[in-house]
Amino acid sequence: MASFEPRPNGVKAVISLGRKKKLARVFPTQREAEEWARKQELAKDSGNLSAGAATSVAVLLEIWYEREGAHTDSAVWNLNAINRICKEAWTRQAVAQVTPDVINKRNRARMVTVKETSVAREMNLISKAFTYAMDSLLWIKTNPCRRSIKLNNHDRRDRLITPGEIAAVRASTGVDDDPDLHTLTARVGACFLVSMETGVRSGELLRVRPEHYSPERKVLRVAAAERGGRKTARSGKRLAWRDVPLTDEAIRWLDKLLATRDKKQPYLVGLTDSQRDALWRKARDRAGIEDLQYRDLKHTACTKLAEHLDVIALSHAVGTKNLKLLRDTYYSPDAERQAQKLPARLVG
Repeated sequence: MASFEPRPNGVKAVISLGRKKKLARVFPTQREAEEWARKQELAKDSGNLSAGAATSVAVLLEIWYEREGAHTDSAVWNLNAINRICKEAWTRQAVAQVTPDVINKRNRARMVTVKETSVAREMNLISKAFTYAMDSLLWIKTNPCRRSIKLNNHDRRDRLITPGEIAAVRASTGVDDDPDLHTLTARVGACFLVSMETGVRSGELLRVRPEHYSPERKVLRVAAAERGGRKTARSGKRLAWRDVPLTDEAIRWLDKLLATRDKKQPYLVGLTDSQRDALWRKARDRAGIEDLQYRDLKHTACTKLAEHLDVIALSHAVGTKNLKLLRDTYYSPDAERQAQKLPARLVG
């Protein structure tokens, strides 16, 4: 049975869940408190409300991280995100009290300070925690995130790199003045040119080993995660390998990277992620280019490759299985160029 206690700001309703667990909430009136208590008692009787459901969202997030989130490739990001999310007031609510409306209000408040895509990534983490509470802990019957307003988790960019910007990056990295790629900045410039020709992501390129490069076949074999090496897959999983077709220009720069690599390390490029990131940003700023991100290279490469590869081959080449994502995020159509391919008339 529920109990009710007077409070200065209303009436506190308390539901006993067993094992010294309680679910409590304060309402402005006795009637609202009794109505809420009745619904909670029905939920408890039907098995939809357990002792664990009284646990706060913050505690659930910590439990999920300890048992699931710490064992993924995003463990560090997961921990930082959870520490940040647990500072929000709504996480002090019991798991069973969280509704889709609570999630929606939280997201709207969060989007005042960060981009929608960032909120969507946080929501993916929160949803995993609620799913864990539902499927593994059996605390709740439904995941409130699934009925909340869907967020856009793809930050679409139409940024194509111009020939002038390419020349500026080549000059700022000194890649043409250092044919033996003695400096790390020159190696970053070579990576930039390879990514421009292939659409290969920076992290993928940095994990390529010499044995994965076949210039005679004009193919570079890449994988998004490598077991036992850089960016080790903590989950023990490795995404399927894919073979990337190479242009003669890409082969020219890969040959230089291979010939000048440090034989003491196992990778073709010989840069860490942090080195590549720092040196790329410095080179970009020296070139005087604004609003250019390394991922824009893939967007530009996809747009150029689409002129020569069919959509399935392009999907395999750049490692994007979702064709809608490939179309909307990584490809900029050129209607004028397409018009030149059309006949004078289609009918008659």
